[in-house]
Amino acid sequence: MKKGRYSEDQMVKILREADKAPVAEVAKRYGVSEASIYTWRQRNGELDVSDVRRLNQLEQDDVQEALISRAQEAQERLTHA
Repeated sequence: MKKGRYSEDQMVKILREADKAPVAEVAKRYGVSEASIYTWRQRNGELDVSDVRRLNQLEQDDVQEALISRAQEAQERLTHA
């Protein structure tokens, strides 16, 4: 997954501000598109910073496990071929 311009801390801060103020105003203040704020909200919702970090770590772990599994399957196919 591509590393974004904003850290998890920054995203959560922006989202919490967007909960209290108009999204357009918050977007302009931080130089981010309204669409980005809505995308972050859809993905992270009411999560706090530690929850977002944990979610990202779990996603990275899942990707690594999938890559290892594929590599092992390929190795098995090569040895049985």
